[in-house]
Amino acid sequence: MNNIYYVFQPIIDVKTNEIFGYEALMRAKDVSIVEIINNCETYEDFYTLERETFFKACKEYKKRGYDKHIF
Repeated sequence: MNNIYYVFQPIIDVKTNEIFGYEALMRAKDVSIVEIINNCETYEDFYTLERETFFKACKEYKKRGYDKHIF
């Protein structure tokens, strides 16, 4: 999973026009995310993928210094 990286899409509060939080989006180099998900043969494989990417996204979010909600 070294080819996976994250982008953070801002979520804007329409009342204040300020950033409310960010949606973490998983991306991959040289392979589609659909292909990665389709390679999960069992629920446990999918759970492992989700768990690892969740924690990596949180770590990257903190590293970038964002201070809003993360989704």
